[in-house]
Amino acid sequence: MSLPFFMLLGGIIQWCFIIWAQTNLDFMVERAERNLFTGNFQTANTGVTDPTTLLANLKTVMCGSGTSAVATVFVCNNVKLNVSSASSFASSASATAYDPATKAISAKFEGYTCAKPGQIVVVTAVVSLSVFFAKLLPGLTGMADGSYLMRSTGVFRTEPYSSTSTGAC
Repeated sequence: MSLPFFMLLGGIIQWCFIIWAQTNLDFMVERAERNLFTGNFQTANTGVTDPTTLLANLKTVMCGSGTSAVATVFVCNNVKLNVSSASSFASSASATAYDPATKAISAKFEGYTCAKPGQIVVVTAVVSLSVFFAKLLPGLTGMADGSYLMRSTGVFRTEPYSSTSTGAC
């Protein structure tokens, strides 16, 4: 009699954990978007042109550091980012994060295209989240390691911020 109750309780706890983690990821992506939207990130990274360095710097903005670190239910360094541009809102699309062949985050997912003034930008972040009650929630996991892939995407047009020729673009 108590087994169905504990199974239901486990499922509820798992979904609460997923919702909490998704809210964390959405908040972090919103922080990154705000910095790109206003041009603060681009001007702070003047002279930096390496996409890997720029993505690492954007993760620092997302996750915070020291006393301003964002409390998350996943490892912030495991978040993968893709920043791309589009010619219009209708043509904007987020990058493909899941590789069905390997059942993992695609090796080609991460990328950075500089957000120029007045440009439409698509920011996508993904991270794997451990699933504690995978047997109770069949179909929830799709990753090879049994984890759940969370995704957050934002599309916006950057403000017409002042840029220089030596900026991050």
